[in-house]
Amino acid sequence: MIALSPLPDELDRAYLGRLMRMNGLRSEIEIVNLLAQWANVPPPSRHGVCCLELLCRAAHMELTQFVCRHTTLPLRRSFTSYFPDLAHGSLEGQSMLRMTGMRSARPGAYLCVDCVKSDLATYGMSYWRRDHQLPGVVLCTKHLRPLRYVDNNDVFLEPPSRFVDNSHEVGEAWARLNQHHSGIQRFLAISRELLDRDKPIDVKTARFVLHERASKRGWCTHAAKSTKPLLSDQVLANFPRDWLSTIFPVLADKKPSITLNQMDGVLYLSTSASSVTPYILACCVLFESADEALNALTTPRSITVAPRRRQAITPIDTGELRAAYIAAKGQYALILPDFSGSRRAIFNSLEAIGLPNLSVRDGQSLLAAATAFFVKKRSLADSAALGGIELDALEHIIRQGGAHLAAALKDISAPPTGPGTGVLRVKPKTPAEAGATITQAIEQSSCHRISELENSN
Repeated sequence: MIALSPLPDELDRAYLGRLMRMNGLRSEIEIVNLLAQWANVPPPSRHGVCCLELLCRAAHMELTQFVCRHTTLPLRRSFTSYFPDLAHGSLEGQSMLRMTGMRSARPGAYLCVDCVKSDLATYGMSYWRRDHQLPGVVLCTKHLRPLRYVDNNDVFLEPPSRFVDNSHEVGEAWARLNQHHSGIQRFLAISRELLDRDKPIDVKTARFVLHERASKRGWCTHAAKSTKPLLSDQVLANFPRDWLSTIFPVLADKKPSITLNQMDGVLYLSTSASSVTPYILACCVLFESADEALNALTTPRSITVAPRRRQAITPIDTGELRAAYIAAKGQYALILPDFSGSRRAIFNSLEAIGLPNLSVRDGQSLLAAATAFFVKKRSLADSAALGGIELDALEHIIRQGGAHLAAALKDISAPPTGPGTGVLRVKPKTPAEAGATITQAIEQSSCHRISELENSN
């Protein structure tokens, strides 16, 4: 087998594709099998070696080094409650590397035409850069040129030079927005700082730091209804919705004054609210710079103080409990990680406010049955049949829940009001899909910067 060294900032799948082409192969399966044969190990499987391990061997690099330099995992895993002390690429997290190690950070494959020309002149070939694939990046920082993109993640196995004329241009308006909007610049700076870290930040630490900062500003820091400003509304006020729809569409579709746990939850949830994006957006509106945000999140004070808050014995907030119940679709087991205290105490608190366990197992759905009865107004017998449960089980739920459960079920089954509302994983839009109504945001950002300069003089 012909082994190659990875090029600077070369994306993992781009490196895999280059190995494939250099060895005269035509498919991903063929190159992976060849790598396994060359390394004298069985092909990747659900319990064996993973593809990243084969790539790091071909590159003659340590696994942690390869992961940190050539994958987007350090960014995607930058805030986690799942083994936060594990370094990115640690073999102790092999199952995670196998499942998500080579996952893309956003839909599509992005390229810079000038980088392609430079690569062809320097290396005789072009390659996909990792930095160009980060959420929100639409401008090449080296050439200050708008990127082009292919709306297909499978093209990484081929060189980007093949898609220069068969790709979409981001457009000058989006590129100018990257250059002139201070909030977007801060978002990208924080993203790149996180990408360079070799370990993630514990979600509990992030929650404490962000909660403390938001509390000082008088913002709402819990899940219960409040008249205080919401973090999600502050983010919407500071970023163009079209741009947000390309990185976090569920937020872009949010209505004012309505809590969005995927965003607002970074202030009160002890497990990841949804993805890294809401944590970065929160940092953008709570800190003046990327350095200030990262310093606050990584100081020993933040890391040591946060666990003490979790261990404190305090009453469970009813509003937070109800919000967690709705987010977990009534499944008690999914609610436990969000609260301190004993398992029994949490279950008792849920039962006390009329929210029973709607577990799903063996084709039986208590949630479906309860929703049919309370929300869709079906008969008791029909509802039990729809959920595949016994009539006695549904009657037990009714006796436990009553009016409190009916209200929660309506929130759980509420229809979405936009192409992202109420759905955790909505595909982010491409710049073309988001539309071209970005000029106003650029003009507002430019006026704001001019005003700042005039005030400083």
